[in-house]
Amino acid sequence: MTSFEYMIEHNILCLKQGLTLLEEISDDIYIHADPPIYPSGIGDHYRHCLEHYISFLDGFDQQAIDYDARKRDKRIARDRAYAGKMTSQIIDQLNALSSNGKPFKIKMDCRLDGEGGAVWTHSSPERDLQYLQAHTIHHFALIAVILRLQGYEPGEEFGVAPSTLTYQNQQVKQKQTA
Repeated sequence: MTSFEYMIEHNILCLKQGLTLLEEISDDIYIHADPPIYPSGIGDHYRHCLEHYISFLDGFDQQAIDYDARKRDKRIARDRAYAGKMTSQIIDQLNALSSNGKPFKIKMDCRLDGEGGAVWTHSSPERDLQYLQAHTIHHFALIAVILRLQGYEPGEEFGVAPSTLTYQNQQVKQKQTA
């Protein structure tokens, strides 16, 4: 398995966690926000994640990905069934990708003042897939907090980084052998 295939597989596993969650929760839980505690609901975070994947897929063939030009499809944030459909489409598109190994140009504004000024930098398909997975896990961790505040337990592994899961598993094994 190439590193590209490995990263595709792990992004798909992450997105499948999202699909499972969408199937388990209600529409009310999905769209609920409670300012100022959490002004963005689960749907808003989920939309944000999917739109990064959409940007990646839209720019993949041109080798130029502009993460700031996201479409910001509010329907993903408000319609759980539609979000599930979009997730499935993204998984299908990721499965269909093959890497040509060429470097990418990416654009993402990093200024904190909101005044723009993003520049194009260089990346690779594998590096951007690593970014997408980490970014999604980060938002899934926020979603997990929101779920718990609403009285719903998403599961111990939802929103937890693979390295943390590996560490936790090693700790359990050490305790079992001690």
